[in-house]
Amino acid sequence: MKANKFRFSLVTNNSTRSTDQCVLKCQELGLPVTQLKNDVICSSYVAAKYLQGKNIHGPVYVVGEQGIGLELDKVGIAHFGIGTSAVLVGFDSLINYRKILKATNYILNGCPFYATNDDALFPTEDIALPGTGCIVECLKKASGITPIIMGKPYSPIFEILSSQNNIDPKSTLMVGDRLAFLLF
Repeated sequence: MKANKFRFSLVTNNSTRSTDQCVLKCQELGLPVTQLKNDVICSSYVAAKYLQGKNIHGPVYVVGEQGIGLELDKVGIAHFGIGTSAVLVGFDSLINYRKILKATNYILNGCPFYATNDDALFPTEDIALPGTGCIVECLKKASGITPIIMGKPYSPIFEILSSQNNIDPKSTLMVGDRLAFLLF
């Protein structure tokens, strides 16, 4: 695609890694990507940029893994400390009752509720691995609140991708492995 002068971006709902980590992984796989051109966009990055745009300075209570914290750090949003201002949920392989309890109570006490994605399964080759959507549904059920979701197929990821790359949605082709994530 690059040889034919087509602009492309790899867009993932995976929030376990930062965009920088995803770029390195893609480069290890031989893909011609660079972070300087926004060739790779992760839902963790989108979440951080979205919260920054909403003037949320933190601390944000994160249910998730390292990628979210790294992206929040890049935009100066605290994700630890007293006085939680928002709840952000991503994939968390170490999810437990205490995290669910804390997140539920922050949401019930008025903290805005955000999620990197609502994927039912985390893609793997050999087993079904429950995804971020399972955690999101648990918190929705407990709190009665529906989060704003950052990743595909929801609008925040496309709004940020479009604005940072001067993309016209009318002249854009999307290719993916799951049709449900390409409809917006």
